[in-house]
Amino acid sequence: MPDFAHWENLLVENQHRLSNFLNIFSIGEIHRLREEIINSAISYTQRLETIAFEHGIILQKACGVTSFNKLIMTGHQPTIYHSGILAKNLSLNTFAQETKTAAINIIIDTDSGNGGNIYYPSILNAEPEVQSISISDNSPLYLYQKIVGSNEIENTLNLIHTGLTTVSLNFVTAKSKKVLSLYKQLSGMSLCEANTIARRYLSPSNHYYELPLSLILKSSYIQTLFSKILADGDAFSNQYNQALHTYRLDHKIKNNANPFPDLKPNETPFWLIDSSKKDRSSFFNSTKPENCFLAPKAFLITLLLRFCLSDLFIHGKGGAKYDQFLDYWVSIYYKMQAPSFVSVSEDRYLFPDIIEEYENYLSVLSRRREISGHLEKHLRSSLFNTADKSCLNEFLNSKTQLLSCLQKKDNTSTQRKLLGKEIKALDLCIKDFLNHKLAVPNESKLANMNTDFLYFREYPFFFFT
Repeated sequence: MPDFAHWENLLVENQHRLSNFLNIFSIGEIHRLREEIINSAISYTQRLETIAFEHGIILQKACGVTSFNKLIMTGHQPTIYHSGILAKNLSLNTFAQETKTAAINIIIDTDSGNGGNIYYPSILNAEPEVQSISISDNSPLYLYQKIVGSNEIENTLNLIHTGLTTVSLNFVTAKSKKVLSLYKQLSGMSLCEANTIARRYLSPSNHYYELPLSLILKSSYIQTLFSKILADGDAFSNQYNQALHTYRLDHKIKNNANPFPDLKPNETPFWLIDSSKKDRSSFFNSTKPENCFLAPKAFLITLLLRFCLSDLFIHGKGGAKYDQFLDYWVSIYYKMQAPSFVSVSEDRYLFPDIIEEYENYLSVLSRRREISGHLEKHLRSSLFNTADKSCLNEFLNSKTQLLSCLQKKDNTSTQRKLLGKEIKALDLCIKDFLNHKLAVPNESKLANMNTDFLYFREYPFFFFT
């Protein structure tokens, strides 16, 4: 459980630091923008509750704080969450309830990806594998994706059921069946709405509101911000790129795409979203075509959410890493001290018993190496009986003598090779002895374990609830 008292202290400290936003918005304008955002989030969440009800789904009514005096946020793309992502929302809900703080989850719907992807385990050709199947259509952007028809959802359930059966996880099938039946009621709906309704139905969420980024972008305040950044043009791009170069050097980052790629000549930090093509491309400083709108790229999204719209932002694992550059860049370009943020995540695995067995095996391997490398130190260990100690003493004495002979300066090359072979053979004898003494059941199977499969953490959260 996060330290919410610490979070509340950080929130208050962030409020004290905020005097304006990038010398563009005054405190009064920030407050009016936040009031506008909260009202939009309340309206959007209430609309979701109505849509859900019309589809036979009763959501718990949102009853979060509605004032902007204290505001905490998190955000993510509208995917089917895994447990690590959901952990942010669970913390958001609990913090908001316990501290009477207004809370909003921002739906990053202007991004690209497959929002209907469901991962599931399976045995394929006698090998364990992570499979995936989608319940969304093929639109590139989340904003335009829809949930597939009920027949396709039924086919999805059958494939997942088959996969889960091959790995003896039949108890997860019942959970999947319940959720995919829920999605049948939402078939044909906007993916952003459907995934949000399903998440709110399946997890505690009544103390925070939802708001898509695409709705935030309609605010006149946000358009003013975008116009200011575009007006800065080359000055912005040049300083941004220079900050990236310095940051990569300081952090010994060799990949020029990390933490973000450089902006090309005339390229802006915005996407151009084409409503007719339902796709996006980088926006280069020029006239914006009809049927298009601008959406900020990743670092600008976080700049907006952390530095302007919220008093505290909850990141996951990924966001906490790239925000280190954002803080550095803002301190250089805008001369502004970065507000603190918090990070929440969770790793949940489908095979905890096997993981425990595998990690015990790794622990034994480590202990074998330690004993083998420092044999003399472990001779008095209670692990070994009298006969074991006698045998190990013999090994140790033989190895000591061989090493002593190897140090002689008058050894020929042939003699050194022979001594090396004897030492290697003796090390193998010690290894065999310790392998037998510290035996692990199913060792050959554990030695060939597919760890990517075992530690996969992106299965949908409803596999575990």
